Amino acid sequence: MPRGVVHPNSKWYQVWWHTTVLVSAITAFLQPYYIAFAPPGLYPYASAGSILVYCMMALIAVDIAVSFRVARYKDGQLVTDKRQLAIDYLKGYFVVDVLSALPLDEIALSIAGLSGPRFTENEELAYYLSLLRLVALLRCYRLFWFFSFLTYSLGTPLIFITLLRSVLFTFYLANCEACLMYYIARQSHFTSTTWVEALGADWFADGSVATQYIYSLYFATITLATVGYGDLHAYSPVEACALVVCVFFNIFYAAYVIGCVTLLVVKGDERVGKYREQMQHLTSYADMSDLPQELRDSMLSHLKLHFNNAHRADETVLGSYPSTIRRRVLRYLYLDILQQSTLFHGARQRFLDALLAAARVEAYLPNEELVSEGDTVNELFVVVSGQLTSYRVSSLFSQEDTVIDMSGKSVRGGRTRFLQEGDVFGAISFFTGAEQMETVLSLGVVRVLAVHRSEYESIADRFKDSARAVLENLARHADEVTGEEFPGAAGAEVLKTVLSSDAATKLQYGGRRAAEAAAALAASAPHAAAGGDDGGLPPLSRSCLTPRQQQAVAALLRVRALVARFVAKHDEDRTTEFLYAASRGDNNRLRAFLEQGFDVNTADYDGRTALMLACVRGFREAALLLLKAGADADAKDAFGGTAMWEACQHGQDECIDLLLRFGGSLGKQGVAAASMLCTCVFKGELSLLRRLLRAGAEADAGDYDGRTALHLAAAEGNLQAAQSLVTTGHANPAALRDRWGNTPLDEARRVGATAVTALLEEASTAAGGPPAAQV
Repeated sequence: MPRGVVHPNSKWYQVWWHTTVLVSAITAFLQPYYIAFAPPGLYPYASAGSILVYCMMALIAVDIAVSFRVARYKDGQLVTDKRQLAIDYLKGYFVVDVLSALPLDEIALSIAGLSGPRFTENEELAYYLSLLRLVALLRCYRLFWFFSFLTYSLGTPLIFITLLRSVLFTFYLANCEACLMYYIARQSHFTSTTWVEALGADWFADGSVATQYIYSLYFATITLATVGYGDLHAYSPVEACALVVCVFFNIFYAAYVIGCVTLLVVKGDERVGKYREQMQHLTSYADMSDLPQELRDSMLSHLKLHFNNAHRADETVLGSYPSTIRRRVLRYLYLDILQQSTLFHGARQRFLDALLAAARVEAYLPNEELVSEGDTVNELFVVVSGQLTSYRVSSLFSQEDTVIDMSGKSVRGGRTRFLQEGDVFGAISFFTGAEQMETVLSLGVVRVLAVHRSEYESIADRFKDSARAVLENLARHADEVTGEEFPGAAGAEVLKTVLSSDAATKLQYGGRRAAEAAAALAASAPHAAAGGDDGGLPPLSRSCLTPRQQQAVAALLRVRALVARFVAKHDEDRTTEFLYAASRGDNNRLRAFLEQGFDVNTADYDGRTALMLACVRGFREAALLLLKAGADADAKDAFGGTAMWEACQHGQDECIDLLLRFGGSLGKQGVAAASMLCTCVFKGELSLLRRLLRAGAEADAGDYDGRTALHLAAAEGNLQAAQSLVTTGHANPAALRDRWGNTPLDEARRVGATAVTALLEEASTAAGGPPAAQV
């Protein structure tokens, strides 16, 4: 905080502010009382009442000075600028505070010459001027602020605040009306035309202040309650008008108080009523469906748990907050739990954030089965708090799954495991659709995160890298679960034999094929598991795998198949995205892929790499990025094309120069190179011919008959093609002979291409050989 600025939440200012609230509360009672029952002004000046008024005015004056330097919240931001704070206060409550701090009644009496004991000179006027004391009630806005603060604070129950506010304001109202009725009677000099006539005007006028106040308060109270007995009533038109106004105001005030209290009571009753209605529906449903008593009790317990915790549920509390705050809260509560889970090891934080946004928190009572053996699980569960146990019913109540390990001890095929914070259960069934292999039971009150299958699939489509990591973790978990079904060294050997069997793969499909697979395994498994020297595995040696072992193997194979399919699809999608980025010249996307370790030489089904696609469109910067990342400039596609060939074919000269700098080539020699050049000459594609030659094409390459592109150019009299082959390709006409011994010069002379003949003769001479003899 800047020097000289007070923080509104500081401890000492809170004490000071509550002091000003107390001053306001005292003012709300004393000022009407002083107007009616005390002499006008502050006389007598040394009385206890006057001293109290002096102190309250001094406190308000000090608060005015402090308020210029109290920081304020404006649009959610704490304003600490001194000038702005002063301006805001001057525009706000400054005038109100100043008026409430000034003794306006005493000032008016002094101006009228009625201050002090002189008020008796014109007592009626003096009492009228004393009404200026009511201006001091302006400081009571602090009292409204105080109750507003309590209303939105969780430190005090709302019902208590509402009752306290209603009782206090009712007392203030009754006090004001009592003082009003006494003031009217006094201004009428307690004559027989006032309400005090029913009590005896002379007796009332000579009574003590306490007696006068009590009877005035009695008259105001029965009027406020609108149940007057008629013993006290209006005697003059002024009193009648005052009572009419009071009764009208009291009616609306009573309706307000009744409404506030009723709202709180009804709100609580409504919640309880809804709970009772749900219980009635549960009872009717259970009777109609003839549910067993155990299941009824379980449903009733969950209903009670939900009722007691509904107001603390994440969805209820965080539903009214923006997504950024909701995400921060969920991260604080559950992100560490997800990160320590082995299933989500390696997943990115954005993936985990999406899971948290889609998940819901479920609470379970002790001894409740969250999932049962044989169930199909449609939700992924992560333990948030509490402890659960995971066991297999068949291993507890049947001897079928009992096996003997190497030491000869009896070991059950399924072991009881304990699940704690961060553990995941039902994952294999959730991802593969297979039956759940274990029953999960709560040992105490537990809370779990539940993600529905549709929500998870949507998230997995958006974060494929993290989804792949989850499946790979699942595969390792499936290996561990399957290994538990084959304990001991012999069991591990049997599992290895089973997985290598061709028939084992049929287990994952179920039905008749699973039965066939089990029969096939019966022939191979006993041989591997038999043998008394190592203890053996009696269940396996009796002719087949146990049902639980078959189920475990099937689940493992399904998980492996699922992972393989996802990885293949994931790699295919990423390859497509990578190549598409190269074809668009999206350098940022390419760089992101490369920074993630993506293989720069990844190709599509035709063997086309990202470098080839970048060169097709002439994206030099993209090609440079790929080459610097280690792209193979000489990689060939399924048709024998290279990045250089694509650049030449599509006229991308900059890419040609770049590839030459990195040692790229056309990748065509011999007959293939000759065919390529001859095609260019035959079709008259001179630009392509020049680019090919510049890219390193062999100008003297011959076809199966030894005929070169220069032979064809000479035979057709194509001077430009011949000139390109000689000057750019450095072809030596004298050294090029086809299978019949003819040179390009012979072809040019044969067709009478004079210009070509001259060119070739000159080239032959320059090459150091005599021109071919004329036929």
